[in-house]
Amino acid sequence: MIDPRFDEKDAGILASRQAQLDKRAAENPRPVSGDWVEFADGVVRRVSHVWNWEASADGPAVYDVQTSDCGSWYLGDGYASFSGSLFNSVPAATMTLTEERREGRCWFFHHDYVQAHGGVHTTARFRVYRSTKEAPR
Repeated sequence: MIDPRFDEKDAGILASRQAQLDKRAAENPRPVSGDWVEFADGVVRRVSHVWNWEASADGPAVYDVQTSDCGSWYLGDGYASFSGSLFNSVPAATMTLTEERREGRCWFFHHDYVQAHGGVHTTARFRVYRSTKEAPR
């Protein structure tokens, strides 16, 4: 059985991916998977999925955010991808970006080598938003 341990090489991968996350955040003020949301009722969750549909003949544009309070975020090159259950979405327009960055659990493949049970768990810094809505139940 594989038992990867986070080491110096993994720290380098994390540093590179954190730099890419930070660059993407500077270019895009909208919430993305992995970011945090503080809801008006005090509930704090992480962004799990973003619905970004352009307006069409079938309906209006949609930019909604779904959040989760548990699950798994894979940290890729400049993004985080979620696996797990989701709450109903809330409009991203109800969210305001803060100056705060918060650690969030994530994982990637040990030494960037893809294999079953080959993930290493760590944390990265993600943005924090405040919503005027209460958290979906």
